[in-house]
This record gives sequence, structure tokens and C-alpha cells, in this order.
Amino acid sequence: MAPTVAKSGESFWRHQAQIRCAVVALAIERFRIARSQWPESLDSLVPEFIVKIPMDPFDAKPLRYRRLNDGVVIYSIGPDEEDNGGKLDRGDLKKHGTDIGFRLWNVDCRRQPWHMAVKKTPDDN
Repeated sequence: MAPTVAKSGESFWRHQAQIRCAVVALAIERFRIARSQWPESLDSLVPEFIVKIPMDPFDAKPLRYRRLNDGVVIYSIGPDEEDNGGKLDRGDLKKHGTDIGFRLWNVDCRRQPWHMAVKKTPDDN
């Protein structure tokens, strides 16, 4: 029964990380709407858009935030307890080498048509 309890505990913390990141993502989007730009840091959200920055359930430090060329990412280090710079895999939240969080896109990058990745063949080199 112990392995089942351990899996349930990790699942609980993964879901807590997702919920906390979602709360921050909403505050960031509200900031962007009000100021027409992404915040420089999560501290810019307090107290107008969020009372305080939630803690990462995996290391008890504030959630992380990273600005990207085409948006931002809000993330928790996840169960591997390594900061992977906001690298997310929405298909596998338990994948080693990834974090848990949300990605927000710049307005001009939203609602773009999806394009399948083109696979290179040996002849393409």
C-alpha cells in the first residue's frame, strides 16, 4: 500500500503546482491587459494583481517566471526537483528534465495555424 500512497502524494503536489501556476498565469494576463506588456518579474504583480506569489510545492520557494521571445512561462520545478528553465511537457507531467507550468503567448503569436514538424530524411543533408 505504501507505493500507492507515495504516488498519490506526488500526484497531489503536481496538481497543486498546476493550480498555483494557473493562478499566477491569470494575474500575469491581467497585468498584460492593463499595462500592454508582460511584467518584468512576478514581484510586479503584487499587490495589484495577486496578494502574494504562491510557493512551489516541490521546494517551498516562489514559483518561477521566465520571459521568452514569444511569450512567458510560469512554472514549478516539479518532482525531479531540478529547475529546467521552464521546459514543459504537457503530455507527461512526470517526465524527468521538465517542469510543471503554463505558457502564455504574445498576442501576435496567438491563434496561429498549427503546422506539423517537417522530419528530415537522410537525403536532406
